[in-house]
Amino acid sequence: MNQAVEESAYDRQEEYRSAQRAAVESIMIGRETLEAAMRQGEQLQNAENLAIETEYKLDRATRLLKGMSLGGWIKNKFTADIEPPEYRGHDDADAIGGPPRMYDDVPEFCSSAAQAIQNYHCNVDVLEECETDEQRETCKVICNNMYTLAHKELKQLLLREGGDKDTRQFASKLQDDLTILRRRQESAQSLKVTPKSASQTPTNQRDKLFSPASQSSHDTKSPIEEMQDDHLDSVARHLDELGSLATNLNASLAYHADTLETLDEKMESNLVKSNAVTRRTDRLIQKKSWKKTKPVFVSNFSIQHVRTGKYLAVSTNSTLVLSSKFNETCIFGIWNRQGKIFGLQSKYSTRWVGQSMFGSLVCTATKFNKREEWDADGDDWTSTPLICCSAGWGAGGYLVVDETDGSIGLIGGELSDRNRAALWLIKDFEKKKSASPQEAK
Repeated sequence: MNQAVEESAYDRQEEYRSAQRAAVESIMIGRETLEAAMRQGEQLQNAENLAIETEYKLDRATRLLKGMSLGGWIKNKFTADIEPPEYRGHDDADAIGGPPRMYDDVPEFCSSAAQAIQNYHCNVDVLEECETDEQRETCKVICNNMYTLAHKELKQLLLREGGDKDTRQFASKLQDDLTILRRRQESAQSLKVTPKSASQTPTNQRDKLFSPASQSSHDTKSPIEEMQDDHLDSVARHLDELGSLATNLNASLAYHADTLETLDEKMESNLVKSNAVTRRTDRLIQKKSWKKTKPVFVSNFSIQHVRTGKYLAVSTNSTLVLSSKFNETCIFGIWNRQGKIFGLQSKYSTRWVGQSMFGSLVCTATKFNKREEWDADGDDWTSTPLICCSAGWGAGGYLVVDETDGSIGLIGGELSDRNRAALWLIKDFEKKKSASPQEAK
């Protein structure tokens, strides 16, 4: 009988040791995973800082190129210089003091987004002051809902057209503040409430709940009961650490998601700015060269609006319209000059498409000059926006179509404008296929 009891106790000890070994292995795996996630977070942050630095250098290059013309030099004299960027990190809230609880001088376009972020800020403050896990879980749900609302308002603001430079800068600040508040929320959620006294530890609470009322019962525990208590205490500690690792890993992955989203937006914005700098440089080289580069004829092309299927055409009064029928007015000869810049010459009128002195789109020029320079994003001309290089004082402007009346106009050259620009299918009329000037040579 005693031998059977001893064998049973030995088997139980082996089971406990096996369970504890599995818990320790799980903790080690969790720690390694968290360390890898943190290293990846640092790499993402370095990539974001590099994107911020690239954006700053592109803005500086744009300002310098703009200052090489008389109008741009005068404009630079009355506008503030580009300030060096503030690189962001994991400790943004401590490094720059965190977002304000109330915004001053909020632009009209930004009022809804600013109010939503202020409301979210108040709930994050409440979350940081929670004293119990139950309070923290309740505030977590509220904060997540407030963050979703603030993120939606901010996204609508960034996609909304209009507003001056100060408005766009304020919108960028709101985006940075929302990211900081989100990280503060994740940091507050990862904290555990510290027990106020030793009487609140899991072991003492379990003893108080399951032990008999008399204190003498603690002195009469059998070895098996003591072994079970030790095992349960060990499992509780391991589970608590695993829970903490899971919370921190979730916060790290959420930080990764926010950083990737911000990085994606900055990369798209930098691509648009890089193309604008390239266009300015090509035009400046053409202007300052002693020997002007002569345009080279590539081929005749048709330009079709992707959404409606109609063709870009020249009307009888030399304006640009959309035509549902393909005829000679819908054919344009493309002439390549320097870089990616090209000109559009109507086969119908032999005039060049460009901007008039008043900024409207016309096809009246007799020569290929700076107001008749065009560009397209990328080399895939099956679905590409068209850019008038002279629009926006040389910054470039995207071609847009008002589908209600079919009118064609120009908008700005920013990323938000690129998302609104019309897409065109540019097809080689001679070869009956889509091709860029470089491919058609």
